[in-house]
Amino acid sequence: MLLSKDQNQRNLDRVELVLNYVHSHLDKDLSVDYLSALSGWSRWQLQRVFAAQTGLGVAQYVRELRLSNAAELLVASDARQIDIAFSCGFDSENSFSRSFKQMFTCSPSRYRMRGNRVGLRTPISRSILVPHQEKGHSWHQVRIESSPEISVVGRAGKVNGLFSSQPDFLDSVPKLWSELKSSFTNPKLKPTKDSPFVGVIDTRFSNEPDTYWASIDSHHLSDAQVLGRLTVPAQEYAVIPFKGVLNEFNKVLSWFLLDWLPKSGFEGVSAYDLEIYQADTEKEGGTTQMEYWVPVRPVHSSIRT
Repeated sequence: MLLSKDQNQRNLDRVELVLNYVHSHLDKDLSVDYLSALSGWSRWQLQRVFAAQTGLGVAQYVRELRLSNAAELLVASDARQIDIAFSCGFDSENSFSRSFKQMFTCSPSRYRMRGNRVGLRTPISRSILVPHQEKGHSWHQVRIESSPEISVVGRAGKVNGLFSSQPDFLDSVPKLWSELKSSFTNPKLKPTKDSPFVGVIDTRFSNEPDTYWASIDSHHLSDAQVLGRLTVPAQEYAVIPFKGVLNEFNKVLSWFLLDWLPKSGFEGVSAYDLEIYQADTEKEGGTTQMEYWVPVRPVHSSIRT
């Protein structure tokens, strides 16, 4: 059954009420039963509407957010593991350690020893700047990831980006990708199956235009000598998932820069932005699935809730 515009707006508002409460009370009772009473929905209704609006289960979202806050505290503080567990809503150190390993595939102590932010989920945000995407979602969840140094090979060119006085990226970027893919007719260039494509934008200099690389990880080519090569240093990133028509992504990026980033506890870094495409993701109707990686660094010691 299709919802009316007013009903859909009421659902959005009630989901936002639940999210705001969760974000402010991660150390409190956040069971589905409690949150359903708070929302005025039944347990079944809450889970159904929450999943329809955000693409996530209620309990899954609460658990991943608690564990992400715990991971941030492990990296950015010297608090005891048991104190972190209690402050993030776990009733014992054993249950915390078990859940942490399920999400991050390593123990809390190992994660702390590595000292890198990997796989951290941040609070879901709702944006009026971004049009509804697949399934009507108007919610976005950014991850925090640390990437090691990577080496890419490809084709590079000058591009006027989103905030340029004369943006031309909608024309110039596809041309670079076309040049790269045409190179694969060379028998010396044979990407491995399902090799991810990597767009690299050099934002280190304020002068326009930027340098854009349409590239692939050098380890995925049998012979890359005829292509240009770039080394991207290790860096911490905010990762923005996107699925939709590619020329709509500028609205998502505007939301990230103007809305999410100023409130996040992170700040942008002039380095290399990345676009990660899994193989050739453009589908019927021009729909593209990718992740946009923005270089960031923390401005205070914990993920903002």
